[in-house]
Amino acid sequence: EMTSRYAHIFDETLKNEFTKFQEKLVTNNGDVLDLDEDNEVDDVELQWFKKNINAQVLPNGYCRLPVVAGGCPHANACLDCTHFCTSKQFLPQ
Repeated sequence: EMTSRYAHIFDETLKNEFTKFQEKLVTNNGDVLDLDEDNEVDDVELQWFKKNINAQVLPNGYCRLPVVAGGCPHANACLDCTHFCTSKQFLPQ
């Protein structure tokens, strides 16, 4: 019973954080990834995200490398990688 309760709390926390994450993201080429901010994340999207995206938080953005791609072959080359994106929250940096 406690495990299912914690799993529910984790899913809700992840869902809330992913909803906050849905803002304008920018790739390293300056292309804006315009996500629909009015849509709430549903459970299907959340499960897909948890299974398919290895969203690593970096000091100045995010890595969007798909899980199926395996480990990252570009150690410490994030700024030039096509999987790197950033958002307006990192502008002060």
